Amino acid sequence: MKKKIVSLFVAVIITFVFTENITAEELTSKTVPKSIIKPPVASPKEKANKKKKEFTDMLILYFPNRVMDFLDIVDVSLGFGPVVKAKLWATRYMAFGGGVGGSAKIIKGYNRQYGAGLESGWNASFMMLTAENTEMYETTRGVQSYFEHYTGIPSLNDNVYNFWKGPRDMFSIGMQAAVFGELDAEVHPFEIIDFASGLFFLDPKGDDIKMSDIEG
Repeated sequence: MKKKIVSLFVAVIITFVFTENITAEELTSKTVPKSIIKPPVASPKEKANKKKKEFTDMLILYFPNRVMDFLDIVDVSLGFGPVVKAKLWATRYMAFGGGVGGSAKIIKGYNRQYGAGLESGWNASFMMLTAENTEMYETTRGVQSYFEHYTGIPSLNDNVYNFWKGPRDMFSIGMQAAVFGELDAEVHPFEIIDFASGLFFLDPKGDDIKMSDIEG
């Protein structure tokens, strides 16, 4: 009888210790934060080499980037289809005209869009007020697809007018004219500033090509 009691007592103690160890390990894994691995700090020599490489890249790609910046100033697109348009604007806050229909277009557009796509819908503008239902679809790789539907004042919060990546420039000066054949043309004032700044190794638009872009 005593042996049975002793054996049972030992078994209880072993079970308690084993359970306690597991609980402690789990508790530790949940409560103790993992060590934060700090990124290695570049040495002054490494920083100097990086700046030297960046400057070398700017020199090598100086003329290609200036050509690209110059081409960014004016965009022209041509289309053909059952469409009628007549519109002028000096920024999207001062626009007059409208259009309706659809066309297949060859596009050189804002933020370096090069390619083709199908556009359909309608739009009407008077000064700051615009009503629009337009879709750009079936585009090639270099042209953005989008659907624009709104009534009121154009907003910079709209992704279509995103300064860095959007397919349209809120502050451009342009025109559209179409009677089956379509011509869209616009000038981008800020791209003029970007081109002039690039002559002095500045890049306010942040779109200069780097060697890392070419190398993949």
